[in-house]
Amino acid sequence: MLRMNCLHNSFIWCGCLILVICSVRCHDEDAVSRISIDETTKTNAVHITPERVIDGDVFPFARKYYVYKDSILIIQNRSENAVGNQSIPYFEFRRLSDMSLIKQSINRGNGPNEILNILCEFQDSRLYVVDFVKNRFGDLSVDYLLENEKPVLDLKERTFRFGNFKRFKNDYYLFDNINCFADKGLKIKQKASRFIIGDGSVGDTKEYKYKTFNVNQGKILVNPERERVLYFNPNQPEMELYDYDLILLRKIIAPDELFGRLNLTGNNNVVFYGAIPWYFCNYTYDEDHIFITYHGLLLLDDTSRIPALIFEFDWNGNFVAGYNPHEPVVTLTLSENDNRVLYITSTDSLGQPVLDKLVLPSI
Repeated sequence: MLRMNCLHNSFIWCGCLILVICSVRCHDEDAVSRISIDETTKTNAVHITPERVIDGDVFPFARKYYVYKDSILIIQNRSENAVGNQSIPYFEFRRLSDMSLIKQSINRGNGPNEILNILCEFQDSRLYVVDFVKNRFGDLSVDYLLENEKPVLDLKERTFRFGNFKRFKNDYYLFDNINCFADKGLKIKQKASRFIIGDGSVGDTKEYKYKTFNVNQGKILVNPERERVLYFNPNQPEMELYDYDLILLRKIIAPDELFGRLNLTGNNNVVFYGAIPWYFCNYTYDEDHIFITYHGLLLLDDTSRIPALIFEFDWNGNFVAGYNPHEPVVTLTLSENDNRVLYITSTDSLGQPVLDKLVLPSI
């Protein structure tokens, strides 16, 4: 049986499944220590000159790039692309040294090993995917995809909405709970658990007054070696650091406080009204380092074409350094051979994705 030391854990049995909804109440943490990032970290960020690896016209169907083991380029292609009547597979694996094709993988479609539309993150040698059209999710080992000509996609049905998920203890997943939400302007203080642990078949079964999915999609970083979990919502000015029992240790406060507005529509849906605040966004990490992009801006669009800073933290939540590549940062991959090297997806002047390499100074 999966055992957690969370306060007031509730166990929901579903066949052989034990779902643990960890009652880390997301708004009762006034006594938790806080680390505030000073405003000078932005102006003092170290200037980094990107090294261009792939120009925007090389792979016309690409959406994002990741680098695996410093030698394999993973291209995530756009969902809508096709050549003639033949759709382009979602992933291409190429040798980074000469861009030669190793294989393509996962076709677009409604078949058992196909995906209709994809959201994807790359971390810990795995592709975390959500097919939001067919309501399925799962994590795919890159090694498995490379080694199998016709990989079987072990995707699970998504029975509840979540913003992010990661592998956790005992082969269970850790999900963010979108119902955990508060807003002073709307006088909402919706007490719910921050996380849900399970296989994804059962979510938080409690009925809540407000529907907050549109404004409350978090990100989860899991470090089993350091026994730490980091959570943040890109539209909120703080990050939350937990131990491996999901006890909140401290909050990391952004250097900016923006004043975005929320509104209630019919059926108590919470939505953004006007410009959207963007704080901490994209990330990569290893056992010792966390790299997270930072904006601190109110935007009417997303951040894909807005230059970003990159903040480095340790796994105690301490700010280490800031870096300024002077360009958008859509994805980050940390080198496995040199933890002072980042590969990033950026965008060129036409909005096409490019791959750049950042060499950071030694700390």
